[in-house]
Amino acid sequence: MTEQVGWFPSTAGALFAALHVPPGPSRGTAVVLVPPFGWEGMAAARNLRTWARSLAEHGHPTVRYHPPGSGDSAGDAAGQDMDSWTTALQDVLGATQAATCTSRLTVIGLGLGGLVAANAVARGAPVDDLVLWSTPSKGRLLLRELRAFARMTGDVDDPFEVEHDGVLWVHGYPVGARLQEQLAELDVATLDLRRVRRALVLGRGTLPADARLAAAFASAVSAPGPGYDELTVEPRLSVPPVAVMATVQAWLEASAPGPTAPLPQAGGERIVTQGPVSVIVHPVSGAALTAVFVGAGATPRSGPNRLWTEASQRWQSRGIASVRVDLEGIGEGEGPAAGASGPEALYAEEYRSQVRDVLDLAVAEGLPGNFLLVGLCSGGYWSVQTALADDRVRGVVVLNSYGLVWPPPLAPLSPRERLHHLTRLQTWQPLLHDKVLRRDALGRVRRSLRLLVDRFRREPEPGRSTRAPATTSQVLRALEHAGVQVTLGISPGEPLLDDLAVLPLGSTTRVVRFTGPRGAHTLSPYVLRAQAEQLLDEAADALL
Repeated sequence: MTEQVGWFPSTAGALFAALHVPPGPSRGTAVVLVPPFGWEGMAAARNLRTWARSLAEHGHPTVRYHPPGSGDSAGDAAGQDMDSWTTALQDVLGATQAATCTSRLTVIGLGLGGLVAANAVARGAPVDDLVLWSTPSKGRLLLRELRAFARMTGDVDDPFEVEHDGVLWVHGYPVGARLQEQLAELDVATLDLRRVRRALVLGRGTLPADARLAAAFASAVSAPGPGYDELTVEPRLSVPPVAVMATVQAWLEASAPGPTAPLPQAGGERIVTQGPVSVIVHPVSGAALTAVFVGAGATPRSGPNRLWTEASQRWQSRGIASVRVDLEGIGEGEGPAAGASGPEALYAEEYRSQVRDVLDLAVAEGLPGNFLLVGLCSGGYWSVQTALADDRVRGVVVLNSYGLVWPPPLAPLSPRERLHHLTRLQTWQPLLHDKVLRRDALGRVRRSLRLLVDRFRREPEPGRSTRAPATTSQVLRALEHAGVQVTLGISPGEPLLDDLAVLPLGSTTRVVRFTGPRGAHTLSPYVLRAQAEQLLDEAADALL
């Protein structure tokens, strides 16, 4: 099985897409995966790649893509609607049919992606077989779910704005006013879907398939759809929908072999792989600075709520080149899924050299050797660690990092408070009575100790420092001594606030305490996102 990954030129702009080609003759039926919206699409992205690879291994050329305004595709996220998404899907289907030379097309739509697929069929898209998973027959049902999800984000005791200028912000992803109107009016049962030869309608978890949706097709089969919630949870915990993959594979009919050809490619950004690491290189003519978006935990390289992609596009006009990174096991990076066994895995020592290698790769690709590193959570930690060791780094932006050293303190408490906490029976009762909790806690302690031992054992790297600072204060002093501009953006309730509250800060360190709800680690509320965007722009401008 081979993969062709890049950008596809469509009427809606350059779309990130991947064509997975079977290792042998194809079965004559090509498949296009249409992802769900927003957080669900971001969280499921890595395992949709797993699904696409599985389909290709079974003989079906498969295309997966990021709709306009999502992931690594072009477009303003808040400006997208059913029309732009439907047009983009029609373009993808036409290119897929030409590239795969197949006689039949199957579309698999998840959530809102299923509504887009049905809308494309009604507008004449050449879809023969259609799979809809967790898709309602009425758009207003999905809109109601999105509104509920938007209000669940963050601290329930700290309400915040979920709509701004008519845009509904759902866990950091915008639903524009026009899209809201379209979803409220969309009824799949009223669409002309006679072109679809067969339909497979899947439920969601224990919820049955939408009977009204199945009735909209001339020939439809309904089946359970277990695993949707497990697919669309936090990215590091997402798992492939094995049961549904098997159901769909059994439903797809074998057909005559057919050849495949490459998808057309759009210019501009390009994808470069180096070992298990996959990066998007965004060159800018005459640039003097390269921004490297290191990561955000297990979130794909488009960043939390697509912050990295949009900053990369925005900074092009400022003359800043950029690189967006998927490290091993994250997003498009190869290897086992990172962080599945616990967040400690996102601080594994192999990432240290991988980030340094990305800087070398950027220079080899013709980008400037002056770097601004940007990261959230563990990505912020690796940005700082790289800046300590590499004198090409001029600045770092760290958003909501748990700490600048790892492992961090066990609790953000003073020694006296920590001793009091550890001597209370209430602290230990949950561990004594819950075997699963006890096993998880012991596993995390072992992994943290292993990381600590690995850190002390590693060989010194050439560069600024041969000894890693052991405290937050030492890290900031070392960066100030090296002249690195440090910008820390921190949301309410983040543990790093406790460290910084008692530390003297140097002239090259700036700390911005965001105002907004607690508990929004990935900056999903609009009020936090807007402050993060402003902070990123100010940090970049300060280095120009």
